[in-house]
Amino acid sequence: MSLAKEQSLSSIALTDINNTSGCIDFSRLAEQYGVQPVIGIDFREGIDCRFIGLAKNKGFAELNSYLTDIINKRKQLTYQAPDFYSAFIIYPFSKLSHLGDSKLLLKNNEFIGIHASRIKTLPIFKMVEV
Repeated sequence: MSLAKEQSLSSIALTDINNTSGCIDFSRLAEQYGVQPVIGIDFREGIDCRFIGLAKNKGFAELNSYLTDIINKRKQLTYQAPDFYSAFIIYPFSKLSHLGDSKLLLKNNEFIGIHASRIKTLPIFKMVEV
């Protein structure tokens, strides 16, 4: 946390894998350093990241409710997130093919995440005039 403060970061996120056990200590520590904590969940099936949810407003309860349903087997974890209204969703770039249609339309709260080391592997699309 001291590094976040040292780098003048205004906020920092924690995304535990399929749980939220670190969020309370993380939030308290972030506030001690004057950094805004952002809490999230890395939704995975084994080691396979399906998507990451980052809470906004009341999103923590929304993400936790979904996680509880997954853990208790009331719902199956899919590659596409349900309609979250108070959370941002980040899909791994490497999993886009699992989301179906090649003309994928993301909702306003959905984004594609790519690791910095993989940026050079992005396909370059040729612009075509119609």
